[in-house]
Amino acid sequence: MLSQSAAPVLLFLLPAFALFYIAAEIYLRHPQHPSNRAASAFILCFVVIFAGFYLSMVMSLESARRLHFHLIEPAAFLSAGFGMKFYLSVTRLEQRISRPVRAVLYFLPAVAAYILLQIGGTLLADVVESPSGWRYARYGVVFEIMVSSLLLYISAGTLLLLYARRKAGSSRARAMYAVLLANGFFSILWGFGIAMISRWVEGLSWTVSLAFHCTIVWAVTVRYVVLKYDFLPHYSRKFEALFNLSPFGIALLDGNADIKEMNRAARRMMIRHGGDGTEASVLDVLPAAHRPAAMENYRRRFAAPQGESGFEYTMLDVKGEETTLLVEADFLEVDGERLMLLIIRDITEEKKRMAEHLEAKDRYREIAELLQVVSRTTNDGIWELDLATNRLRFGILGGQELGGRQGADMSMNDIMEFVHPEDRDAVQGICESHRLLGTPFECEFRFLHEDGTYIWVYCAAEATRDDKGQPLRLIGSIKDITERRRAQEEIAYLAYHDSLTGLPNRLLFHKRLSEALQDVRGRKKKGLAVLMLDLDQFKLINDSLGHHTGDVMLQYAAGELQHLLRPGDLAARMGGDEFAVLLTDIADVEEAMAAAEVILNRFQLPLRAGGLELFSTASIGVAFGLGGDCNADLLIRGADMAMYAAKEQGRDRVAVYSPGMTDLVNERMELENGLRRALEREEFVLHYQPQTDAATGRLVGMEALIRWESPERGRVAPDRFIPVAEESGLIAQIGSWVLRTACGQNREWQRMGLPKVTVSVNISVLQLKRRPFVEEVQTILKETGLSPQYLCLEVTESVAFRDEAIMEVLGQLTALGIRIAIDDFGTGYSSLSLLNRMPVHILKIDRSFISGLPEQPSSVVQAIISMSHHMDLAVVAEGVETEEQLELLRLLGCDEIQGYYISPPLPPERFVRFLSGIESA
Repeated sequence: MLSQSAAPVLLFLLPAFALFYIAAEIYLRHPQHPSNRAASAFILCFVVIFAGFYLSMVMSLESARRLHFHLIEPAAFLSAGFGMKFYLSVTRLEQRISRPVRAVLYFLPAVAAYILLQIGGTLLADVVESPSGWRYARYGVVFEIMVSSLLLYISAGTLLLLYARRKAGSSRARAMYAVLLANGFFSILWGFGIAMISRWVEGLSWTVSLAFHCTIVWAVTVRYVVLKYDFLPHYSRKFEALFNLSPFGIALLDGNADIKEMNRAARRMMIRHGGDGTEASVLDVLPAAHRPAAMENYRRRFAAPQGESGFEYTMLDVKGEETTLLVEADFLEVDGERLMLLIIRDITEEKKRMAEHLEAKDRYREIAELLQVVSRTTNDGIWELDLATNRLRFGILGGQELGGRQGADMSMNDIMEFVHPEDRDAVQGICESHRLLGTPFECEFRFLHEDGTYIWVYCAAEATRDDKGQPLRLIGSIKDITERRRAQEEIAYLAYHDSLTGLPNRLLFHKRLSEALQDVRGRKKKGLAVLMLDLDQFKLINDSLGHHTGDVMLQYAAGELQHLLRPGDLAARMGGDEFAVLLTDIADVEEAMAAAEVILNRFQLPLRAGGLELFSTASIGVAFGLGGDCNADLLIRGADMAMYAAKEQGRDRVAVYSPGMTDLVNERMELENGLRRALEREEFVLHYQPQTDAATGRLVGMEALIRWESPERGRVAPDRFIPVAEESGLIAQIGSWVLRTACGQNREWQRMGLPKVTVSVNISVLQLKRRPFVEEVQTILKETGLSPQYLCLEVTESVAFRDEAIMEVLGQLTALGIRIAIDDFGTGYSSLSLLNRMPVHILKIDRSFISGLPEQPSSVVQAIISMSHHMDLAVVAEGVETEEQLELLRLLGCDEIQGYYISPPLPPERFVRFLSGIESA
């Protein structure tokens, strides 16, 4: 009998040292091989177990329990995972299982056992001491089942060995698997036998501690296999260092492309191309879709009686970059098994360098053949000047000899004769400077063509020098850039000219004006004047008749301006419908005014645009300058202010700049800014002017008229702010406010029980041009609750008759039940016959036709009323101020009356009384 102190040493401590030695020997035999690593890890787990058993025999019972829970039992279950990894690795089946599944297979038993032990404690397993003092583990039923499952892992590994032995292609491999199988069967029998004895033989429960001693036999067996078979196809160990340290990838493959062995370089290549270096087959790094074809190709190569000397294979690495591998293949017979030996070399950089070398070689060949090749394939002429002989050779340019001449062997002096006389000195100077000083040789010059015309060429060159830096020859290119120069001139022209009218633009006008001022200061010219001209009706015509008509009108106006100017004067388009005129050599402002009047008179005549005769007068501002402190910006600004002053004075006139005009322009700008704030501050109000039946005097409608009550300016007249609103574009926002307010007010009065009448609202062309205008009207009617039959929209004649798009919008409004009225009828340029296709209900005769009644003839009014009734249109007369006018309009058959004779426009509170009959007109 062993003594109680000697038994743990012999049974546990000495085996632990022996196992550690074997594990280290197996690992160091081939550290990179996965089978060696797995076997070493498996054996090390038992080193921990045996060392733990020894410690548990010499420490306190409670410490022994903790050691079992935290170290021995988890190590036992971890050994099962490493054992499975060993079996999968040695049978080369590991890579057929995904990484997540392998991780679960290897580590789940240990993790589960550790967690259960921490939760269940001694209920699952405990360390007990026999009467003789021997300590051993006693398991509960649950944990005993888990411990028994370790035999399942060993059994599964044995089955894997059986499968691998059956598939083995050599007697050597089958012999290796047979040894490992015997080892596996022994381990199963040992473990099963110990389990039965400790479980069923009374008094021998402590033998459960001997269940792991079969590991000693397992480790010795694996060591034997390593020494004899080394888990590798056999090759001489003296080449092992060469195998591992070779910069080329070396791999041994079987008939299924499975890797028997590969060196570090091959493993790095696998990783570079998407693998992890542990692949079972070289095909695993290929995309899945490519593997079947690759396998078929591999088997064809493998079945060939002679190995292929080599082939190139191109694929993408993990960065998506293309790599090229040179694969040298041959066959080896190893223990009766035919294997393919691959030597793999990454030749990507070599291919790149070779391509660069070939490219450079091609470039040199092209240079050598420049007269025969380059000149035929490019539009550049290549030339060479031998500085020693002063002889020059050059090729063709654009399929023709440069300048149309044969110039294979000409002197430099001959060539210079063809350079434009104005450019010769510059070309010779650049050539000499480059030759002597090394400055860049680049120049553009004119070259005489054989047809007698000069072409523009671009020439660039560089000198080749000897070892002492002395120039030997000039080699360069020459290119016909005539078209480019022409394009540059065109671009320069467009940079300084308006593309629509062809006139100089603001930039060129400013430049020429500055130059003219220099002439005045230098006493070369007397004085000068700047005229700023704006077409008064252009915005209305452009918006109503379309941009094409507006463009034609601008072109026509530009032509007329140029026709009226003297030689030396300049007309320019500054933007939009604004033109500028520079009058040079002007003695005084009266002479400038006279020239401006000539222009003004011409624009009082109709302008022809698109087959139409359009009337658009001009407002002209004049600024006179004699030099001194005057500059271009001041003159342009002064003329611009004068032009706005002409507009303020009623348009169709000339105004001369004076210092006071600055205040006028500032006032207009303040008025525009005030308009922008007026909507936010609710400074606008609506007044309503009644419309009555001409025969009965009954109220039938009202027109909403906007008024501006400004806190700073007081009441601002509509004819003062409406033009500013139109020019600034604010009229659309203001018009929307008027429409919404008028509809809401009318509906409110109807709810109060007042008479239901139609409210008329003036609509601007900008509102009609906005795409969602019809939807906007629908929204306003819906939100205010006003029925469409009580809304009438008024548009001016010039807007309604000239634009198909506006006519379509009016038709959509009519379809909603809204009435449409033509305001100020008779002042436009359209005939009544156009009304036949207009969606119109009412014509409003302009007050200019009414104001002269009854003294002036009424034939025009009578004709309008008669033809309107013939087309079933109602007629409203505006501006009725006397009883005589009312009586005459009744006799002529006018339908409705509006004017101060009935009532002036009334604020809402007074109009309510008017509706109620409390206050009469």
